[in-house]
Amino acid sequence: MRHLGKVPVWITYTVAFIILTCIIYSPLFLDGRSLIWTVDGISQHLPILTAFQKMLKGIGTQSLFGWSWNLGLGADQMTTFAYYVVGDPFNYLVALFPTTKIEFAYQFLILIRLYATGLAFLTFARIWHFSRLSLLIGSLTYTFTAFALHIGMHHPFFLLPLIFFPLLCWGIERVFRGKSWWPLAIVIAITVASNVYFAYVLALGSVIYTIWRYWQQYRQTKTYARFWQLIYHLLSAVLVGVACAAVLVIPTVLAMLHSTRTGGQFANGLSLYPLSYYIALPNLVLNSDGMPFWVILGISSLTWLAILHSLRHFKQRWDLNSLLIILLVGLLLPAVAATFNVLSSPSNRWLLLSTLLFSVLTMRLIDDWKKLDSWDYRLFLGASVGLIIIIWVVNGFTFNVSARDLISYILLFVLITWFIGSSAMHLSRLTLIIGCFTLLCLNLINTGFGATMTSSGVANPQQLYRGSATSWINKYLDGAQKALPRNDNFYRTTLTPGFYARGAASGKKNISMLLGTHDIASYFSVQNRSISQFSQSIGNQEADPNSPLSTADGRTTTRNLLGVRYIFELADRYDPKNIPVGYHALKNNDGHVRIFKDQPVAGGLSNKTGTIVFVNDNFLPLVSTQNAQISAAKYQRLNAVDKEQAMIQAPITDKPITGVKQVQPQKIATTVPYTVKVRNITDRPVNSSSRLSQKLVTTNKKIVNDNQTTNQDGLHQLVSDCQGHQLTYDLILDHPEKWQNKELYLEVSGMTMVKPTLNQFLQNNAANAVFANRPNTTLAKIQQFRQALHTDWQLSGYYWQSHAWLHNQSNQ
Repeated sequence: MRHLGKVPVWITYTVAFIILTCIIYSPLFLDGRSLIWTVDGISQHLPILTAFQKMLKGIGTQSLFGWSWNLGLGADQMTTFAYYVVGDPFNYLVALFPTTKIEFAYQFLILIRLYATGLAFLTFARIWHFSRLSLLIGSLTYTFTAFALHIGMHHPFFLLPLIFFPLLCWGIERVFRGKSWWPLAIVIAITVASNVYFAYVLALGSVIYTIWRYWQQYRQTKTYARFWQLIYHLLSAVLVGVACAAVLVIPTVLAMLHSTRTGGQFANGLSLYPLSYYIALPNLVLNSDGMPFWVILGISSLTWLAILHSLRHFKQRWDLNSLLIILLVGLLLPAVAATFNVLSSPSNRWLLLSTLLFSVLTMRLIDDWKKLDSWDYRLFLGASVGLIIIIWVVNGFTFNVSARDLISYILLFVLITWFIGSSAMHLSRLTLIIGCFTLLCLNLINTGFGATMTSSGVANPQQLYRGSATSWINKYLDGAQKALPRNDNFYRTTLTPGFYARGAASGKKNISMLLGTHDIASYFSVQNRSISQFSQSIGNQEADPNSPLSTADGRTTTRNLLGVRYIFELADRYDPKNIPVGYHALKNNDGHVRIFKDQPVAGGLSNKTGTIVFVNDNFLPLVSTQNAQISAAKYQRLNAVDKEQAMIQAPITDKPITGVKQVQPQKIATTVPYTVKVRNITDRPVNSSSRLSQKLVTTNKKIVNDNQTTNQDGLHQLVSDCQGHQLTYDLILDHPEKWQNKELYLEVSGMTMVKPTLNQFLQNNAANAVFANRPNTTLAKIQQFRQALHTDWQLSGYYWQSHAWLHNQSNQ
């Protein structure tokens, strides 16, 4: 042990990291899966890293500091990629790997970042003179947090703030101790360059740390000495660091200020979270299942005891306890989460900052364990039992938790027993250390399995099979892209809506950028706000902040406006009678429609049917001139369909252009008369003939009749029956033969929603019991009440004004 005591802590950490990593990720390895997530991993991160690797290697003609037509409608690559790869120093290692090993490189970089989090923590923790054992334990609890393990496989670059925050605090601490501020300036430069969003979050965290540290120093010295000197050195570091990163920061900030994410409602309009959020919190302390509003805690049992120990000695630990109180208050208020999330939605990603505090508290406990007394042990046991009781109560007087959650609580009480037993039996310090360290590792492994396994012995199905990501990128369109011309004529392409709406393959919008097809869809965190405004103005239901255009709803006029020449369609949806005007399918030499056979990839990554290509003869060129203009005011008075047509007639201008005539936009859309019919629900089978069931049937009939009356002149209201089932509605066109060969749209506007009350939810369940001829026992009512508290009740009772607009273009 004496020789082991001389081994540097970082080497011991490295060995422990390798062992724990091999165990935690073993379920994925044994199941043949990778660290690439089926959602954003293959949609954003891998395609972007692949493109970045090619730029670093000089493959192709694309330059980072240039415009690319492969990023949706076209975008500046540097500002688009800056959010993901440009400022991340780890990503430059991808240039060392062959292009054929991009999947391996992607996963290797995840593990390297995870490893670096522990090294960064050790850099910060060593200046506080903790024992070697506490440094090792602290670094492991910091590295293998639930946040790091979950986020590493979903958004790899989210590991960067876990690396930079302890380094920022280390640099700030150096300034407080009278040392040079240049190391802090270097860390600030790297942090700001890596990602503007995280720079914002870490800036707030660093300000909190600085204020807290000065307050701590003032309480000890009772003097304001060196205040202005500290401010001068800290500001110098900030200014120099930001200036060094300005070449990346300035264009990125400008892009983000004009992106689709700006202008949203602060905290989504919430003053408090839904009740289900607060009910879920107790079980999230030691576990990470659910993650409502991005709450990912999942602290170790040792950290839980460290928090209790710190709170018990409140006056002696007032400095760290003050941060704990701030953390708790912040966890309860949406405004805090929204403030850290750049004044937008209440996402609790800021909790990544808490991992530093938790690990420091854990180290404090390790170094103080000789001072633990019987009252500490009583608190450990009592508070832990109290936590279990709270979870039992908020779960509706049942301990309905997952197997991994149960293991977490078992390990907690085993750890408490080990502490108490070691003290009672006067075990040696070495024995206590070995037992404590073993239980901690088991706890961290169990936490890790929460990310790599969905249930006992089953690997996480949201992770792609090894090799399937690159294979799918090549087979994404079944090779149909090879049939497109490779000449200097510019064109765009798109998929039909629902092309990849089956299983794990849905919505992977960025893969096409690697195929050079100029797909109009894109899926990036930083998108041009003008595209979103255009998309929303024409009523594109597929629009969202990350993907403002998608497939443009399959609208033919929008495709024409955007220069879409080729459309990829599923082979089994081909019907000559449904081909829009101006479209024709690519054919073989024998005159038959050319079908590109489905090229399936492991894990169901295919469209399951094959691909055909439509050619659009009416697409507009990338650049064209017109001799008239339409004012923005006149444009805004049009409905969504007429707005499309207006942009073909003339460009929309905010200010009149001298010398160009203004024209009145033509209104082409026609309102289609229709009637609403509510499908009869009284014909549903009823397993009971009691008087109460007949009364409920009568109630349902009245609901249908009243709703039919409300909707007699158009669809105005959707309601549910007395069982909570949403009624089904048919919209029947008057004289449907008149509208053949037309494009028909349903415009929904003025929609409001009425949520069911808790009492209505319980009444619906009681009605279900009656119709099923099932007794609604007290235990059943308790279970129903439990479900009502834990779920956001199904939305029902929509009210809106509805009109059907007809695009007046014949399909000749």
